[in-house]
Amino acid sequence: MWQAFRDGSVYDLSSGDTMVDDPHGGHPWGPGRTVRARVVCWLLLDGPPALAGRVPSLKLVGVQVSGSLDLAGGTVVPYWEMRSCRFERDVLLPEARFTTVRMVDCSIPRLEAARLHTEGDLHLPRCRFLGGIRLTDARIGTDLLLNQAIVHRDRSGRSMSADGLTVGQDLQAELLETHGELSLRSATIGVSLSLRGARLASASTRLALNAPQLTVERSLYLTPAGWERRRAAA
Repeated sequence: MWQAFRDGSVYDLSSGDTMVDDPHGGHPWGPGRTVRARVVCWLLLDGPPALAGRVPSLKLVGVQVSGSLDLAGGTVVPYWEMRSCRFERDVLLPEARFTTVRMVDCSIPRLEAARLHTEGDLHLPRCRFLGGIRLTDARIGTDLLLNQAIVHRDRSGRSMSADGLTVGQDLQAELLETHGELSLRSATIGVSLSLRGARLASASTRLALNAPQLTVERSLYLTPAGWERRRAAA
């Protein structure tokens, strides 16, 4: 992983078996596919210099991250991408600063990212969050992608808390599936918000979508309608 970081290549621990490699499946991943969260944080915050003519970056595929990945308050310069990975514990990014973050098709207990700041994109497509997402007052420089993500509720009944969120360009959440209140109060989207095909459900709160004073500068896409609101007693 050290060498892959220095030359900007992909560190891939997947087996090649699609069923075994499914991060949301039940197949156990042993020590051979496990990296410590502390090592990931160290590489991102204070990693070794790049090889001559290379750009350092952390690109992990099929990796299980042990321990709590805590980058709270940190400034991360290298490009960071994780695909089809599993996290044993919550990912903690509050008040952290990044260029671009891409976590694609990952299993994440919970994402804590209040007041997160990215110069570029935050990509979370096809990820599954068992304990919700917090993006309160986060600042996303360009695009926020949540396409095909599945987000379960936290203890307060919210699947995603994003009050005061600012997205510079597009928030794409097509085919998003939420199982708790999606809160976008006073959020600002610079170009477009797409919820095409999304299914927003909440059995434990009164609202599936709570978005007073939401501002979308150009286009809002809500068709075809795919959300439902359910009361706990139903």
